Amino acid sequence: MNNANERQTVQTLWESNYLNIRRATQTCKATPYKKLVVATELYNVCVDTNNNFYPWAKEALQFIASKPCFSFYIWTIYGEKYSSWIYNNLFAPNKINAKGINEGFYLFGGDYSTIKPVIDVSIDISSGFDNQHWYWIYQLFRVSDGMLNENDNSAIRVIRDKEQFSIRPTTVRIKNDIPVAKPVTPRPK
Repeated sequence: MNNANERQTVQTLWESNYLNIRRATQTCKATPYKKLVVATELYNVCVDTNNNFYPWAKEALQFIASKPCFSFYIWTIYGEKYSSWIYNNLFAPNKINAKGINEGFYLFGGDYSTIKPVIDVSIDISSGFDNQHWYWIYQLFRVSDGMLNENDNSAIRVIRDKEQFSIRPTTVRIKNDIPVAKPVTPRPK
């Protein structure tokens, strides 16, 4: 991210739990499994009607698919023929490797189910996603990756200054009997 406005946007999206990314990350971090199950729809989410990736979709999906802390699936309304075509012609050549298409979601009991999949983060219009939000998805998953990999500083690189952009603000003030995170004044440079 290049500027304070972008960092602030990521901070706001993170705090508002956009697409359940923050809560899923925190829940995942507290479990021994330590893998976030991410699924995406293809129709009007990843690719347009001309089979071109939406801006930042390819980069975000490459990042998600390449990280061991994410289990990436395609869960789509497209039939097997078209979803396989998109996967084989667009995803695989761009190193976007899914663990399954409409199948194979891990359940904690060790069973697999396609009837009711376990999805921590669903990148889909029905989840409130807009296909022009891929840049922000990419940035939020960088934060998630950093939090799930304690030895990695990805989250610190995204949210550059802990005092200015804390994911868990340390000071709280009360406004109308509701706890509100106190804004932290940036350090002088």
